[in-house]
Amino acid sequence: MEWCINHDKKIVFITIDRNAGTTLRKFLPKCGFKVIEKPSIDKVMNYSFFAIIRDPVDRWISGVNEYICYTGEEVSESKQLVKDELSNNNFDFDQHTRPQYKSLTMIEEYNLIRLDDNLSGKINNVINENINFGVLNSVHDRGLDNHHIFCVEMFNVYCKNNEKFYKFYQKDFELYEIAT
Repeated sequence: MEWCINHDKKIVFITIDRNAGTTLRKFLPKCGFKVIEKPSIDKVMNYSFFAIIRDPVDRWISGVNEYICYTGEEVSESKQLVKDELSNNNFDFDQHTRPQYKSLTMIEEYNLIRLDDNLSGKINNVINENINFGVLNSVHDRGLDNHHIFCVEMFNVYCKNNEKFYKFYQKDFELYEIAT
């Protein structure tokens, strides 16, 4: 997993899949950040950390879409696998649908930024810069939106009224509520 680090400012951006990480890894180097493989935590203990938290339902739908596009299986097989797993209350297909909090477990203190229309401003406040990150919905740019309707349908059928789904992502819902 690639993170971004600015040694001068002692700031680390923690990437969580499906949470604007690709866009930030593109723009943060313009602000003195380097894109690196996840660093050894003991080497950055005196740094401040920030991560983007996304609405868990929106992220799950986006993550399932990504999963279908990149499983390496035929689309019809991937969609059938999704249905089969969901019918057994299995919601975690890969890193794109894994609960967000699991990317934060090795860090005690971090600034959580809610993915919303003011993301650029909030990131600028954290990194003390003034850069416009533009539109952060890169899903359309990468052609991944073609299964969105199916993913929403799967959420509505298997997750929307399923207590187990909300329990599985409970910590993510809590983090999203406290994020700025």
